[in-house]
Amino acid sequence: FKQHKNDIYQKIHAEPGEGIIVIHSATTEENTKELVNKAVYEKFDLEQGPLIRVHVIPQTSGAHVILIVVHHIVSDAWSLNNLHVQLNELYLHTSKQQKLSQNGQWQYKEYAIWQRKLVSQPSEQQHKTFWEQKFQTIPLPLELPEDFSRSDVKTASGDSVYLFLD
Repeated sequence: FKQHKNDIYQKIHAEPGEGIIVIHSATTEENTKELVNKAVYEKFDLEQGPLIRVHVIPQTSGAHVILIVVHHIVSDAWSLNNLHVQLNELYLHTSKQQKLSQNGQWQYKEYAIWQRKLVSQPSEQQHKTFWEQKFQTIPLPLELPEDFSRSDVKTASGDSVYLFLD
């Protein structure tokens, strides 16, 4: 992401940059826990990236741990589910349990190009004008009851999802 004056722009790199995939030396389970904790709490640089990091941690036992750390600004539940499905498919393919499907899924870069072409068409100006008029007056936020009040101290607390492939 780049900031110019008060606007923030997304920058899509043509090729993945350094640091996206980190391959560690073979290690023990105890050292793996330390590596995982360190990787999970490593801060993201929104301007320089990467905003997704993949750590491959070979174990001395011959197994491998793959840790994927993703900043929430570049992902959502649907995308993470797609990633999970594709990784599982790739794993089954490499272990010769099934063929790799060719389901024609788009890459984000292809989607962005399609979207830019779509919004540059003259007919899209009507849609844009409609929504600009619709949002000229924005309703007040809803005042919904809460179970608990928000903490005065901002934290980066999150959750972890573990997936073990046999």
